[in-house]
Order: sequence, then structure tokens, then C-alpha cells
Amino acid sequence: MTIRRFNHVFLPSSQGTGSLPIIELTTTEIAHAAIREIVQISLSAAPFDLFVDQLLVPSDAWFRWVSPLGQIRETKTALSGLFGRFVARAYLARYCQFRYFEPIRSDTQTLSGWPSFTVKRVDSGDLPDWIVATAGGANSIAIAEAKGSHNTSGYSAPLSAAKTQARRIVIKSGTTTLAVKRYAIVSRWSVQGIPNLNMPWLAVDDPEEGERPPSPDERKLLARSIALGHFAAMAEGLGATAISMALHQAKQGSPGSLQLPEQELVQVEREDASARIVLGAAVTNSGIIPLPRYGELEEFRSSLQTVFGGKVMLLTIDGATLKQIDAGTFPTEAEQPKEPVGEPSFWTEERQHFDGTELIPMSLVSLSRPPTADQLGG
Repeated sequence: MTIRRFNHVFLPSSQGTGSLPIIELTTTEIAHAAIREIVQISLSAAPFDLFVDQLLVPSDAWFRWVSPLGQIRETKTALSGLFGRFVARAYLARYCQFRYFEPIRSDTQTLSGWPSFTVKRVDSGDLPDWIVATAGGANSIAIAEAKGSHNTSGYSAPLSAAKTQARRIVIKSGTTTLAVKRYAIVSRWSVQGIPNLNMPWLAVDDPEEGERPPSPDERKLLARSIALGHFAAMAEGLGATAISMALHQAKQGSPGSLQLPEQELVQVEREDASARIVLGAAVTNSGIIPLPRYGELEEFRSSLQTVFGGKVMLLTIDGATLKQIDAGTFPTEAEQPKEPVGEPSFWTEERQHFDGTELIPMSLVSLSRPPTADQLGG
């Protein structure tokens, strides 16, 4: 893990992180964002070894690539956009306290939520990346679009494009367009040896647009809907299609009715904690591997450790947490992930993420099928 810097501009400068001329993010924070983004967009390949440290100039305080992200234009554009999403997601989580990221699909009907929330396209072109929400407190809601850019002229052109994209949808309560912030976030990269890409920039704009702000009750219900969509996308990316469908159905219904299909859940046991029922996946340095729905889970866990050694973690989504969110009560225990003490190692330190998901070294757990649905309160 290393700490990397971006020159920073926030518009308007009197708001948000506008007082910070430099933004710092750790490569572990970016790795956490990458894991969840890759799961949500169902990208089964390894997230480029998860750790951007290997692609950055060693012993450099700035976020500076060793070389451009690809040589062919199409490849460079795709990789730049993907890493731009990783960085933007890490920024929104750390500096803006957004915990839940619901991906925006071309079918905006899937974004609807109880009792009468809808998302409508208002312009042609690519849609923004996410609808995001904080948990607890005021339940802030926003639309966000992220871009990564090698533009040697600076961040202005990609930021303008991101602002336009963030305006292509509206969130409605009934027939009223709700006023929400629209984050446009651009990572203008720095690349070693290219003078016009000497310094990295993280540029952010967040205008608020709409007819009226959401009421406190609307904010709470919107946050519930976005959180359920966040986890539905993660479940889909982990191959848990029945759980993903159940979460989408819960979005359309009144709070407290979520039922989780047992066949896609596992029981996690460890010496220092009570057994939990979770949706899980293995995170390795070669990619994210869903847990099998059938067969002996302990044999599978042992095989993973044989193949990957100590470089395998268990990513968990707690079933009780999903039910709690569906009921409209957000967990409060998820805080900023703590970095390891002493010699940093991604693979040996247990971490709880902002959204309540956890990464646990696979060596610390045992896995089995859940005995009954009773432990989920169902």
C-alpha cells in the first residue's frame, strides 16, 4: 500500500473538497473500489492484479503511471475509463462518505424503487455511471459520472463531457424531478516521461439540479433503494442470480419483505466470532472467484489456498445486513477501512468496507452450507 497524490480542483471551489489543493488516496482504497466495481460490472478477469502499485512509478508521491494505459487507442480509452471509475469511487467513498453505488444500466426501469421512485433518461448518449447514497444521517443522494483521461491539454474537456453525461437522467418521486447533486469526476493521468502529462489532476464538479430536494422520508427510502440496487449488482456479478433477483424485487416493494434464497448462501465460521450466513466469493491475485453452489466448501477453500497460497481472501456480504437495509435501518459499524499496522500487506489484514462488506484472509475461516434459514430471521 502506498499513498498517492493528485492536484485537485473542485467546482465551485467554496464547496465540497474545494479547500484541498491536493487529494490523497491510498492504493488499497483504490483496490477496494476496484474489487466492488469489477464485481458489479461482472468483469470476471483479474482487476489487473488489483494493485495499481505495480503500474505506478515506485517511490513517487504522485499518482503517476510508469507508461500509458495501452498503446492502441481503443485499449487506452477502455483502461483509462475503468481506472477512472476506480479512482472516482475511492474518492466518493473517502471524501464524500458515499457508501452505496448502484450501477446505471441502459434499462433504467431496474433503478425504480418503492413507493414511486423512477429514473428517466432525458437526453441521448451514454448514461452516467452510478446513483450513490450515504447511509444514516441526512441520506445524501447523488448521480455520478467518472472519466479517466490522457488529455495533454488538461482536465477541462473531459470534465465538460462528464458534466453533460451526468445530466442525462433525472430521479423522480411520482411526477416531481428531485434535486440531487451530479458529480462529474475526472482523473487526468500523469505518465512518466511525457512532459504534457507531468502532473495528475482530480477534477470534480457537483451542480445540484431538480425541482425540489427530497424530503427526509424520501431520502431514507431512496437510500434503501440504492443500497439494495448496489448489492443486487454485486450478487449478480458473483453469479448469485436468485439473490440478485430477490434484491431487485425488494426494491419495488415495501420495506421488510426481503427473502434470501438459501442455496446461494454459505455459513462462515471462525474462532473469534459467531457464525454468519453470507454471500461470498474468493478474491485472489488472479481474479474474483465465486464460491460453488454445490459440493464441499471446505475442500474448495483448501484448494484455493493450495493454488494461491496466502494470496486469497474471502469477500462477504452479510445476509443479516441485507435484511437490515431492506427494513430501512442502515448499519452504522462500517467505517473507513483501517490499513495494516507495520509492514503493509493486502492479503493478511481483515478489512470492513464502507458498504458493510468484508475481506477476510481465507486462512481464518471455515465454510459450510447454512443449516437453516432461521439464522437470517426469515
